[in-house]
Amino acid sequence: MRRKVSFRHGSLSFVLLFLLGAFTRAQEGPILFEDDFSDPNWEARWEIHDDGAEGNPSNWVIGPAGGLPEGAFGNTVNTLRGGGAGGNDEQPGSYALLRDPRSREWTDYRVSAEMYHMDNDYAGLFVRYVDELNYIRAWVKQEEADLGGAMAFSIDKQIDGKWTMFFKTGGPGVGGDGITGTPVPKEVKQVPQRVWFTMTVEVLGDTVTLFIDGVKVASVSDSDFAPGGKLERGTIALYNSTNPMAYDNVVVEGIGRLPVSSRGKLATYWGALRAGR
Repeated sequence: MRRKVSFRHGSLSFVLLFLLGAFTRAQEGPILFEDDFSDPNWEARWEIHDDGAEGNPSNWVIGPAGGLPEGAFGNTVNTLRGGGAGGNDEQPGSYALLRDPRSREWTDYRVSAEMYHMDNDYAGLFVRYVDELNYIRAWVKQEEADLGGAMAFSIDKQIDGKWTMFFKTGGPGVGGDGITGTPVPKEVKQVPQRVWFTMTVEVLGDTVTLFIDGVKVASVSDSDFAPGGKLERGTIALYNSTNPMAYDNVVVEGIGRLPVSSRGKLATYWGALRAGR
């Protein structure tokens, strides 16, 4: 697959920061999946899910349609759908789920995506997605009014439809539009709306770690993430709620334990970057 490697949001300093952050984490491994959306047949790779039955349906396209940046993939509308599949999600929306059946067996991996908020609400990544009632969600919210305009985040888990939000600090929020997360640490540069940044979520054993532009935001360790746990393995998805959102350059890299079917793939993300693919 040809990579655009646009680094839409970064200068050389960003590239160096991102690479440094990556190399100081777990050792690099095989590329399990990558998508730069240069192939317009995205429906062969991604399956759209709208939570709940209420509200307007999503509209996932490749830009510049619908106001998305050219060549980016995303949802052009402000989607909020009932209470989610379990009926009690405080921020249900829409997500694009990876179709590759092999991804259901992924255990330890790192997924990165360039992201572009077109509103100030929720967007992020799902990891170890088992089904619509069982997965891990990491998200950020731009310019959170409850936090004086700071960038907020959380890492959440859903087990059999029941949610645990590890970094929830309040809700329903100033506008009554969902929950309030936690401000990102001071080491993380604030990213306003309509500016590209990179979100990375790493799942390794019983621990989930969130990075923004290569800088660690937070980690969560939980028995449900450990080997034998309900969320030991699973695929990925691109998520947004009440937030038109763009994504690009999605890369999944294996780390730690790997399913047998994934071994032997020698090309790496960083090799692709260096080669300019």
